[in-house]
Amino acid sequence: TEQLKDKVKVPVECMWQCTDINKFYPEYNEKYKSDLLFVGNSRKVYRKILKDLLPTEHNLSVYGADWGGLINKKYIKGDHIPNDELHQAYSSCKILLNDHWEDMREKGFISNRIFDGLACGAYIISDEVSGLDELFKGRVSTYSTVDELNTLIDDALNNPKKVSNDISGHTYEDRVNQFMDVIN
Repeated sequence: TEQLKDKVKVPVECMWQCTDINKFYPEYNEKYKSDLLFVGNSRKVYRKILKDLLPTEHNLSVYGADWGGLINKKYIKGDHIPNDELHQAYSSCKILLNDHWEDMREKGFISNRIFDGLACGAYIISDEVSGLDELFKGRVSTYSTVDELNTLIDDALNNPKKVSNDISGHTYEDRVNQFMDVIN
């Protein structure tokens, strides 16, 4: 938004990612119980948060494609979680791990996993990205060093965090209303 507003003659407004609260809501499922959960494809690249974390003694579940040969297979629980069960996975872990692709982080694009995970009441640890704390006011824990990541994980496992699943302002309905306001 900041880059575009000086390059065009029309108003520019940021429209953040959002979530569908009819698909993402708290619902525990023993099948997805874990201390740490990471859901994402590798694209044959060692993702930042897993690179910073591994190896770990914690119960880590990784779901996504192309992890074979990159991380120990004991962490890989599957290539895919069905979309109608994803909210259960987010709701059933103690900590949902998130990271951003470098280009997303550089441009300030916040991962949709943050929005979906919060709607499920998940406690999330993520790498830092501009605007995240302002958007969710401390509801997502961020780290910048391996030591900070390990400290956040140990603290959350020893003192479980309760997170509100209130995602007001970031639902599909909110975004549609924002589109309508801009159009009108």
